[in-house]
Amino acid sequence: MKKTLKLLALALVAYAVFLVLTLPANRVYQQFAELLPSSIKFYGLSGTVWSGKAELVTLASQQYRNASWQFQWADIIKGQALFDLDFDNGQSQIKGKLGADIGGNLIAKQLIVQQELTDIQALAQVSPITVGGKMGGQINDLAIKKNKISRADANITIIDAAFLLPRRTAWGNFKIDIESPDGTTQAKIKDQGGPLLADGLITINQAGEYDVNLAIEAASGASNNLIRGLEFLGGPGNDGKTRVTYKGSLPQLLGQEAPTNN
Repeated sequence: MKKTLKLLALALVAYAVFLVLTLPANRVYQQFAELLPSSIKFYGLSGTVWSGKAELVTLASQQYRNASWQFQWADIIKGQALFDLDFDNGQSQIKGKLGADIGGNLIAKQLIVQQELTDIQALAQVSPITVGGKMGGQINDLAIKKNKISRADANITIIDAAFLLPRRTAWGNFKIDIESPDGTTQAKIKDQGGPLLADGLITINQAGEYDVNLAIEAASGASNNLIRGLEFLGGPGNDGKTRVTYKGSLPQLLGQEAPTNN
């Protein structure tokens, strides 16, 4: 009798594991679609939650055909649940590992990203959208929890950045190197040619508070709109550069309430 009960229990466990491993991706998506931002949609899902494809994925204005994902079982022993994503439409792409860890952090590793800035702002639900251009680069290692960055290592390039409102004003190209050597995230910004010359640093502490410190100036031949914009920021100092200093918090920037300590 005991042997029969053990075999029955083993069979039930095996069946439960089978059900989990074969969860159809389309059925799970139907159950949880309402929890996703309205700018993210999946169509024509096939395969399972752990390994599958979508005939079409829309992220803001971008459409990806034949997008795929594969769960990385080997990362479980590190306390991480990561999916290897492959979204590429020739114009923009998201390729690499994305998921979460046992501490509840959103994790990105070796993630190649190339997206329109307006789409990134839409996905982050930042409004109003005022900045255009394209972001490209690689996120080597990133961990975020409730708008707090615990570690970051990324190399990003902004191409054809422009202020969109009230009229389009070109800024140019910029390189951003991000790291967190001591728990405080540092983003070093340097222009790569264009109408706006910039050099400076943005720091973000573990509480999500950021500090912007930039020196910017209009390059020779810059538009009158850009020059007037710099004057609006306070105008240049004796060295010809305009200093931009600003403090704030990521939750407020993203239109969310900052966490409170009870």
